[in-house]
Amino acid sequence: MLNIAVSIIVLIICSIYLGWNANYIYHDLKKRKRDKYGKQ
Repeated sequence: MLNIAVSIIVLIICSIYLGWNANYIYHDLKKRKRDKYGKQ
């Protein structure tokens, strides 16, 4: 029972971490694209 709870907590933490990373990467790419078009 404890193992199931721990694995669920780990999954939640990983999904939050990956979500934050994906959000950061997405905004970074959008910013770079805007900078590239702004220079032209």
